[in-house]
Amino acid sequence: MSDLDGLAESSRAGRIQGFFGRSVVHPKQIDIVNEAYTPSAEERERAQRIVDDASASSAAGESAVLDENGRFIDPAVVANARVVLDRAQAITVRGAAS
Repeated sequence: MSDLDGLAESSRAGRIQGFFGRSVVHPKQIDIVNEAYTPSAEERERAQRIVDDASASSAAGESAVLDENGRFIDPAVVANARVVLDRAQAITVRGAAS
């Protein structure tokens, strides 16, 4: 509990490794962990663009999804973008309820 900087660093590292969160044992740790695991505005915007591109491709009857630069976006990337948006939405809803 006393090494809050270490908690922040290990939380950021965990997120990079694919974790979505972690348990805490003290209230002082909550904001630090939430900050580390909350998608940034840039991540949310990118995820939204990917999902929008996928929806537009689907609506046009296309099976391939291309981003604004013409790069192929595979289904796993689209699914991950939806996870980012779902996490951001859950955090927004949880914050509004507080």
